[in-house]
Amino acid sequence: MTSSELKFSLHAIIETTLDQSVLKKWYELISKDLKKEHDKVVIYAADGRPFSQKELEKFVADAIEKVNSGTYIRQEELMKEVQNW
Repeated sequence: MTSSELKFSLHAIIETTLDQSVLKKWYELISKDLKKEHDKVVIYAADGRPFSQKELEKFVADAIEKVNSGTYIRQEELMKEVQNW
């Protein structure tokens, strides 16, 4: 069964389920599994620190915010600063 077929079948089952407690159990099960996936290490920083998907998304969002607000150092400025070390 393809992913599309499986999603369609699950959607049909959910739509026809009347028991709210069953729906809550499915929701908790799927949510718990998605959280585990979101917390798995997906990349390592140059210094070896692990980053989960959630941490990586936050890091990227923060970096985009810094660029958009002009809070960054141009490469030329950084090279001058490094020469003074």
